[in-house]
Amino acid sequence: MADPQLDVTSLVVLGLVALEPGSGYDLARLADRSVGYLWAPSRSQIYKVLPRLVSHRLATAKRIRQRARPDKAVYSITPTGRRLLRRWLSEIDDELVGDPNVFALKLFFCDLVPASTAHAQLDGYRRFLESRLARYHGMSRTPSEGENIFPQLVLRRAIIRTEATLDWVAEASDALDATRPDSGRHSNPNQRGDRTLVPGWRG
Repeated sequence: MADPQLDVTSLVVLGLVALEPGSGYDLARLADRSVGYLWAPSRSQIYKVLPRLVSHRLATAKRIRQRARPDKAVYSITPTGRRLLRRWLSEIDDELVGDPNVFALKLFFCDLVPASTAHAQLDGYRRFLESRLARYHGMSRTPSEGENIFPQLVLRRAIIRTEATLDWVAEASDALDATRPDSGRHSNPNQRGDRTLVPGWRG
């Protein structure tokens, strides 16, 4: 049987189940205190997704009896669900489609896959950012006297943000090398060299 096609919300919920089995309430709280700064669905969305994961055999639900409270279902990932999640994490997106945080969301769950997969995600993100930065620089110019300056000011903001994110990608790659020696990665000569590492992550 072919694997189901899941949207990003369903895949992130599946990732949360992989990190920490729990009830819908537990998983909503886990999202708030972990990935919530990147992705913040309503609790009702999480509650809707979980039974669908079970119906696709990507998760199981175990009924737990509670004293003085309604029974609750505790969700756990299945081998099929883990395989599908790892496949999603291994897919490298050349362009952002829909959710602009897909790269970061995938990286968030990369402890579930080999370090080489995390490096592939970072390399893909770097290529995307470099392409976007080149396009921005091609649009950049000095406004003529009396011309509206605001479009160029906003473009400058985009350039600065993209350059900062490229520095973060380089920093994250070095941190991964220092903390996951299984990465099997060598220094990339195309990476930006003018960067400061997070304290404690120096190799």
